[in-house]
Amino acid sequence: MSIVRKNTLVIDLSVLPARPDAVQVHQFLENEIKLQLSDVRSIQLHNSRKCVYIEMVDHDTAVRYQKAHNIRRIFVFNNKRFKIPVYVDSEAVTVRVHDLPSSVLHAPVAAFMTRFGEVISIQNERWRQFFPGIPNGVRLLQMRLKGSIPSYVTIENEICFVEHKNQLKTCKWCSRAVHPMSKKCQEIAAAEKANTTTEHETAQASKSTNPSAQTEKIFSDSDFPPMSSKPCSSNKHITETRNNEASDKTQAESRSVSVPTGTIQSRDDESYDDDDNDD
Repeated sequence: MSIVRKNTLVIDLSVLPARPDAVQVHQFLENEIKLQLSDVRSIQLHNSRKCVYIEMVDHDTAVRYQKAHNIRRIFVFNNKRFKIPVYVDSEAVTVRVHDLPSSVLHAPVAAFMTRFGEVISIQNERWRQFFPGIPNGVRLLQMRLKGSIPSYVTIENEICFVEHKNQLKTCKWCSRAVHPMSKKCQEIAAAEKANTTTEHETAQASKSTNPSAQTEKIFSDSDFPPMSSKPCSSNKHITETRNNEASDKTQAESRSVSVPTGTIQSRDDESYDDDDNDD
C-alpha cells in the first residue's frame, strides 16, 4: 500500500479518457478549483495514479477544498464534461462495481457500500478507447475500507462483481474464499446432491402409491417388427384360401346350370318310340 501523504488534496483525473496536458490541468485548478497559491506547499502531477497531488499548508485547508469541490467541478475534455473527484489523501482505495444497470442511481450504491467503509466519492467510469468519454457501466468509488469487500454483492436486486486492490477473492455462491479451479463449490455440490436425492425419493413414492407402475413394461423392438414389401406367410395363406373358395364356387354354379347331354338324348329316343307305337 502506498504511503499516505499528509495534508494532501487529490485531484483524481483517472475518470478522463486520456491524460490531459499541463495547460488543461492549470486551467482546471485555476478556474474550477479556484486554487489559492497561499494555501499550497507543492503541486505534483502523478503519472501512475493519473491524479494531481496538492500539498496544503494544513489538514483543515485540505478538508475545506474537499468539501467545496468534490464531484462538483467539471473538467471539459474533447468537448465532453466530466465531474472530478477531489478528496484528502488517506488509506482510500479505488473500488470498481460492475454489472449494474444505468437505472440504478449512485445514492443506493453508495448507501450499500458504506457497510464496508467510508465512501468518499462515486461516479461512472468511462471508456478510454473505442468510445472515449462514454460511461462503460462500472461505478467507480473512492473508499476508506474497513476490510476486504466480497467479490459478489447484491445491490437493488442486481448481482454485482466488485474488485479493489488487495481484495480477498470470494466465491459467487458461498461467499467464502474462492475455490481452486479443480474444486467445485460445496454449496453447489450439496444443492446438486439434494436435487438428486429428491428426484429419487419422488420416483420411489410414485411407485409405492401406484403399484401398476412397477409392473408396467416398456415396448421393445419385437413388439413392432419392421415393415416388409413382401407379403408375410399368413397373408399368402389367406390369399390362397380365398382363391380356392372362389374356384369351388364357380364350379358349383356351372354344375347347377348345365344339363347332361345323355339325358336329353334318351328323352328324344323315348318320343320316337311313342310315335312308332302309334303307327
